[in-house]
Amino acid sequence: KCLRSLCTTPYGLEVVKRSEINLFVMSWIAGSPDLTVSLDVKNFPFLQENQELLFSMVHGMAYYQLNHPNEKSQERIYLKGLETVCELSLQSEELSKEKYLKPLLKAYKKKDLKVYLEELLGKTTKK
Repeated sequence: KCLRSLCTTPYGLEVVKRSEINLFVMSWIAGSPDLTVSLDVKNFPFLQENQELLFSMVHGMAYYQLNHPNEKSQERIYLKGLETVCELSLQSEELSKEKYLKPLLKAYKKKDLKVYLEELLGKTTKK
C-alpha cells in the first residue's frame, strides 16, 4: 500500500507524509530478505540530478517485483521503474520541463522506453 502510494502520488502533494512513507519503505526494502532492488545509477545519469527520481525508480522497481515475484528480467524491472519516474515527472510542471529528463520523457511519450533503456544500458557497457 505504501509503495503504491509513492508510485502514484505526485511529488508536490503531501510532501511530509511522502517523506515519512519513503523512509519507512526504503528501510523495509533494505531489510527484506525476499526483495532485492538492484540499481546502478551510472546506467541512469538523470537519477543523479534529483534524489526524488532515484527514490521513485526504486519504488517502481520494488512495487513491480512485489506484484511479479517470479520476474527474472532485470530489463523489465528497470522498465517499470522508469515508467514510474516518467509518470510522476509528467505530473510535475517543474520536472516535465527539466532538460535532463527530456530524452526519457520523449521516449516514454513515443512508447519507445524499451529502446531508450537498451541505449542506456548499451552505452555503459561500451565504455
